[in-house]
Amino acid sequence: MVYAGDASVIDALPNKSDVLKNGYNDSSTDYTQIGTSAYNSRYDNNAYVGYMYGENYWGEPETSETTSSLSLNNYYYYADSYTFDTATGTYTLINPTQALWSEDLVGKYTCSSTSTDCTTLYLIDEYSNSYQGYVYSYTRTSVEGGYEENHGTSRSTRTFASYYYYGNSYTFDKTTGQFRLTDYTRSVYDGSQVGKYTCASNSSSCTTLYYLESENTITTANAYTISRTGTTYEDTHANITNSTIKGKVDEWYEEHILGTEYEQYIADTLFCNDRSFGSSNSGTGIGTSVTHYRWNGSPWSSSSSRQYPRLTCVEQNDRFTVDDEVVGNGDLSYPIGLVTTDEVVLAGGYSSNNYGYYLYTGNVYWTMSPYTFNVYALVRVVPLIGNANVNYYVYFSNGVRPVISLKANSLKSGGGSASNPYSVESV
Repeated sequence: MVYAGDASVIDALPNKSDVLKNGYNDSSTDYTQIGTSAYNSRYDNNAYVGYMYGENYWGEPETSETTSSLSLNNYYYYADSYTFDTATGTYTLINPTQALWSEDLVGKYTCSSTSTDCTTLYLIDEYSNSYQGYVYSYTRTSVEGGYEENHGTSRSTRTFASYYYYGNSYTFDKTTGQFRLTDYTRSVYDGSQVGKYTCASNSSSCTTLYYLESENTITTANAYTISRTGTTYEDTHANITNSTIKGKVDEWYEEHILGTEYEQYIADTLFCNDRSFGSSNSGTGIGTSVTHYRWNGSPWSSSSSRQYPRLTCVEQNDRFTVDDEVVGNGDLSYPIGLVTTDEVVLAGGYSSNNYGYYLYTGNVYWTMSPYTFNVYALVRVVPLIGNANVNYYVYFSNGVRPVISLKANSLKSGGGSASNPYSVESV
């Protein structure tokens, strides 16, 4: 049964006016859910589609084979070494120093920021500079019989990264509209060209001329990129660390059920966090590999065994139980979990909107069914429109609506309706 709210609902449902509206759950009360929560507060790894996940799911850092240009034009942190946390995928610089970029920093590591922690690290390979100048543009305008020269009144920036011609003066040909440098030399920019004219090219004549008013140095380096990698599927999806939502569900159980008379009625049943792959998947389920899980597709429209509503769970690792380690994984602390999208579909939450079935509450709440990982981890929800074809980023805050199962012989009387609810007896 989907169960949320005061534990006394096991003995006798609250008044119909409090809990039910038109025969269905009323979202205006506290009885439809125990509050809201993120599914997982972290989202940047396949691990976070899990109701539980691995402890060390980032592999050893991987350094790129080639360098790329890196802009280092601020007071950034640099260090000779670093550590890498396989649980969070975070690099931390050891004994870092903060400095403006200079050639002395070649061979050091940096986050290329004012932080000492990051998820992408860089190893400086060699020093390089490109230069940018503040310039005024001189252009031409067509007039009767030729051209006239126009001097720009606002300055802009321009990069100088090659052997260009620079002149102390120029002439303008009103017939052709050509600017021609005079008293010029060809050189690589080094700052001494401020106050000169240039075509910003390997030519001494042009139709747009630039007057270099001042310089603005942009410092760059060639650097290797050090990236995070995944470990194995088993390490990523090991059931070691509680998801954010499992922590909230367990906390509620401890407060309302644990050690009370109600605990005797609850069965150790199976809750499915189905992390098997969808039929369209080509990912590995590891690290940041784009991975489509079974509910990434539309199970109600496919005859594929992987994409069809079912009440079975493929992998034992995904079958959450408390004590049962024959069929289940035995990784739950308490016999309580979340509904699956399969159950939502079979209850009436098909691919079209439905506001009139017993799992619809008028609130958005989490299921236990992974959807995909693509930069962010996503999990299916029961949405405001009631259909099962909606997923949210795991760090979003949505309703938490736990599920428990009663032991088969615990029902004493009742018909399961709002006016004649089931009641239980000791077993």
